[in-house]
Amino acid sequence: MPGFAKLRTQVSIVGAGPAGLILSRLLHLEGIHSIVVESRARRPILQKGVTPMRSFVAEPMQYGRLFLAGDAAHIVPPTGAKGLDLAAADVRILARAIAVWYRSGAADLLARYSEICLRRVWRAQHFSWWMTSMLHRPECGDGFDYRRQLAELEHVTTSRAAATSLAENYTGLPFTLPGERL
Repeated sequence: MPGFAKLRTQVSIVGAGPAGLILSRLLHLEGIHSIVVESRARRPILQKGVTPMRSFVAEPMQYGRLFLAGDAAHIVPPTGAKGLDLAAADVRILARAIAVWYRSGAADLLARYSEICLRRVWRAQHFSWWMTSMLHRPECGDGFDYRRQLAELEHVTTSRAAATSLAENYTGLPFTLPGERL
């Protein structure tokens, strides 16, 4: 049609949020055109309340040509501050896998997307669970739980190894894609 540019979209990103926007940018840097579709409609607030801390992992994170990333694939309690870290890691892996597929037709990285991401996701889930159990008093907790938490906090603040482990997990695990070196 005259006056219309040819649509060159190769990847559609639906329900984007921060992870989708990062993915779109990474694909753009790889020379792959994408379109981001997300509703920005304002809707009335129907309910307000305190949401209990919860965890969720969709496994696998892909079905055919549908790939889940970020909060669509996993939710971690905010205590460990891993939500955006995991989303960024997911889309970095997905962007690389899509770029490899578009350039060479090799689908092995796309096929292993879930496997690669889930190693990091489960490590972050464990860390967030540990931080939550150490820092938040359970509703049904008793004196035993309270003393266990104090012992754990003392260990983390007096042991160099425990403090190093906490720092390593909190600041982010090393990130390498298959075939890369640190």
